[in-house]
Amino acid sequence: MGLVACQNSTQILESYVDSYKILQNRDDSNDAMYLSCQAKQGCDFERVDDVLVIDEETKRPTMEAMDKGMVRLEGSVFSINHDYAVSLPAGDHEIAVRFYPVSVERAERFHLIHNFQANHRYQLQMYRQRDEVGQSLLSVATPGKLCVDLLQDQIALRRFCRDHDVMTGLGEFIEQDI
Repeated sequence: MGLVACQNSTQILESYVDSYKILQNRDDSNDAMYLSCQAKQGCDFERVDDVLVIDEETKRPTMEAMDKGMVRLEGSVFSINHDYAVSLPAGDHEIAVRFYPVSVERAERFHLIHNFQANHRYQLQMYRQRDEVGQSLLSVATPGKLCVDLLQDQIALRRFCRDHDVMTGLGEFIEQDI
């Protein structure tokens, strides 16, 4: 028994070119900044300004984001699940992120407008915040606040938290004092 297969060499070449664009070193020029994200089960950059970055269905970078050179691979190229970051020119940007705090089936969407400074590394981190005061059985059973911190060079600049609404399970992220 023999196996026969053929591949379209144009598609293979395009795949290598796309991979090369993502694996390029981040832009360390004077006007660039680097942004990554982190959550328990992962996160995706949905949109930066008017550019779709990671496709929600395929979990792969869009051609437009790759052509603009904004997508960077985080971690190992050999990992099954890839985490992506973005490299952007400094300035005001609107960022939309899909966080997966519990499972990859349920995304929490977060939007941020911020004036990013050149030559800095930024990270958006999502986590659950537990209050230590008044640990009654009911308060321990209720999920803590869902928070997102914006870090600049590992220092928290801004914090947004959302209380868990027992009736709807929904809420709004509100900026908190740090």
